[in-house]
Amino acid sequence: MIFLPFIVVAIVLMVVSYLRHREAESRARSLRRSGFGFMLVYVAFGSLFIIGETFSDPGGWAAVGWVALWLVPMVSISLFAWFHSDRAEPILMALTGVIVASSVWYAIDSHAGRAFENNHGPVRGIAIFALSAALAAFGYRRPRRGGMLLLVAGAIPILVSTLASGGLAMSSLGALAAPAIITGVLYLWSSRVGGVGPKSRNLPFRARNRRSKSLPLNSI
Repeated sequence: MIFLPFIVVAIVLMVVSYLRHREAESRARSLRRSGFGFMLVYVAFGSLFIIGETFSDPGGWAAVGWVALWLVPMVSISLFAWFHSDRAEPILMALTGVIVASSVWYAIDSHAGRAFENNHGPVRGIAIFALSAALAAFGYRRPRRGGMLLLVAGAIPILVSTLASGGLAMSSLGALAAPAIITGVLYLWSSRVGGVGPKSRNLPFRARNRRSKSLPLNSI
């Protein structure tokens, strides 16, 4: 796995950042920012790697088309999820469902799946990579739901591929899906530490604190 050293270093830095904070609010904020920052750096390096590989083969205008096919939707949906998380949620859920469905199809008809990816490249892995960026932007606003979607988008394809092949999926699919799992865990951990409940999951931490302080004593 080409990005394994980067993932290990990132996890160590996240743990150190978490241990430096003592208050629950600070720890939750640190976890959320660590998850988002990790995904941001990973997407930047991963995009450069994928673009470089695409321009090596097939190269030319075909490479421009293939890169635009995933880069433009990734940036567009990520920005939409960042600024309009409420409206982006059903779209992201549907796209996550497509990823899961394609993974199941690949496991059922692995020969057709391999033939398709041999002709067109690691389509599933790049789709997971692009969707993970959008889910990370969404999860920064809604850590619990975003974390769950990231885990589904990252873990289920690896699990299905592992069951279908009889071994651990350590191919390009695993390398591209692993950051989604890591970021999803951090977001869920953040919501757990910060006490993000059903009624307050969309509010920033400061807003929730102001709201709790403004409640009368007899209502607590």
